[in-house]
Amino acid sequence: MKVLEQMKKMITRGVIKTYFLAIFVMIFSSCQNDNEIKTTGDLVVTFKDFQYLSTTDLPKIYVMDDISYPLIEQIIVDSKGILRIQDLNYGNYYLMYTRLYDGGGAASFKKLFQIKANETTELSIKIIGN
Repeated sequence: MKVLEQMKKMITRGVIKTYFLAIFVMIFSSCQNDNEIKTTGDLVVTFKDFQYLSTTDLPKIYVMDDISYPLIEQIIVDSKGILRIQDLNYGNYYLMYTRLYDGGGAASFKKLFQIKANETTELSIKIIGN
């Protein structure tokens, strides 16, 4: 009789351990791996009056902590005045662009922005009136 009771207890303990192990595996198998977590975001900039943008001094992206060298240079604005950049690391940046004036002059402007992981940052910049 004692042998049967001991066997019952051992089987019950084994089932309980297996049950908890299965739950543990299910919980952690549903978590994303570090390499699957996206830490980048996208940028979409719409330039109003984009015909006043310089076509020779194209927009540039700088990281806030490193203003000496642009992270991305020579960014092309499409025929609708929209600039798109994908997969920027999250963080703080600024966009440098140059406006041309009717009299032949030009001036550079900065627009600060922040990229958040898995999000698209949208900026709208009015060229006239800067």
